[in-house]
Amino acid sequence: MQLLDRFLATIVSTRRQLNWLQTLGKVAATSLLLPTMAQSISGTFQCQSIVINNGTGPNNLTVGFTTPSSTAGGNPQLPLNGEVEYYPGNINLYQSFWAMYQGNQLADLGMVGIGGSSLLPDSDANGIPNFAERSLTANVSASLVTVSWVTGGSAAGTITLNRGAGQTSGSSVTRFTTGEIFTGSWLLPLMDVAGTYNANQRTIQLRASSSVFTPGNFTGTYQVNSDDSVTMSNILLQLDSGNRLTATPVTFTRVGKTYRSIIEFVDGNLSTGYHDFRRWTLQLTDPADNDGDGIPNLSDSTPSGSPPVIVTRPDGATRTVGQSVTFSITASGPGPLSYQWYLNGIPIAGANASAYTLPAMALTDAGAYTAGVRNNAGEVLSFPAVLTVNPATVPKLNLKLETNGRLTFTWTGAARLTWSPALPGPFNVVPGAVSGYQALPGAGNGFYRLAL
Repeated sequence: MQLLDRFLATIVSTRRQLNWLQTLGKVAATSLLLPTMAQSISGTFQCQSIVINNGTGPNNLTVGFTTPSSTAGGNPQLPLNGEVEYYPGNINLYQSFWAMYQGNQLADLGMVGIGGSSLLPDSDANGIPNFAERSLTANVSASLVTVSWVTGGSAAGTITLNRGAGQTSGSSVTRFTTGEIFTGSWLLPLMDVAGTYNANQRTIQLRASSSVFTPGNFTGTYQVNSDDSVTMSNILLQLDSGNRLTATPVTFTRVGKTYRSIIEFVDGNLSTGYHDFRRWTLQLTDPADNDGDGIPNLSDSTPSGSPPVIVTRPDGATRTVGQSVTFSITASGPGPLSYQWYLNGIPIAGANASAYTLPAMALTDAGAYTAGVRNNAGEVLSFPAVLTVNPATVPKLNLKLETNGRLTFTWTGAARLTWSPALPGPFNVVPGAVSGYQALPGAGNGFYRLAL
């Protein structure tokens, strides 16, 4: 009981608070499995639409004007006019409203459709065409058709969109068959996200940032459906502006290390009549793969794989100052296996083998020694081995004069008998001398003392 009390007191005082006191009664005495730590994850939150800003020319052309600024109390989806929404499967992939001004006076307005084969390629099948992928160069020319709500007439033309790889904005040129040309700019509405998820608690937290949109924080919970699918629920987007938007549960599909889903956020204000973030792709990449099976931890149905198994644990010991001690452990499991020894929960520098030796102990070496064995699935800790270090005792040398004139030396312990012909020495070990050693008269004259 005294040994157990000392062990428990040591664990409570250590800096590695692993909740051992709650765990020891629930696991085998040979090992403890460490909990999974938070994993990093990052990606993008990107609209499948594009934004074309006001053009300049003989008249003032606005392609898409229906999205009001969030600062005006409206939809926070696009704080710029000019959203051209993506409609997959339609004749015109991108559709919106257009308006033309003469000076500050509205001259005409109607619907616009933009389409063509140059807008179709989607190499990674994520629902976002190649030209709208930030990592790729955009240099596309598409057809453009407008219908006037004022006159009922229509006009045709082309629109060219250029953008450098890695850029979120570029230039646009609209040419009508009537000869009118409008130049302007366009951009990709997206936010970069980064954060962590906890595979034990099934929670995820992301920070969304952008040079165009108000930043905010994503939170939610998720469940693993299969190695290739997770469903996220309780999703909240808290914008720094104060707006709180929620989304219904969405299922993410895995392609390699990337998870994608179409997600829509609303603020609960039914008077707006539209989603606040409509048809946005949340794309997340998880680099963590503890078991090396090619499936990231986020959706891995067995994210821990097979952790090591401790076969033989280290035994406790009692020693005296200056003596040596060796702790050892044997373990099995999928390799490679690596080792780390801990004293009172603190890693011992350089102690990375299956055995750990203290060649000459000091009183400060006393404590609980634990071995950690790790593979790709995680680390398993052995049950601690308690080392007790007692102070060294000073041996006493006894002399006895025999009747034959010889001196007999006796002592206890592991001390060695040393001799010198004069003080202060040096003293040398007497070869083969053990307790009961006798010195011959004359030949053994000098000074004797014990050395540890």
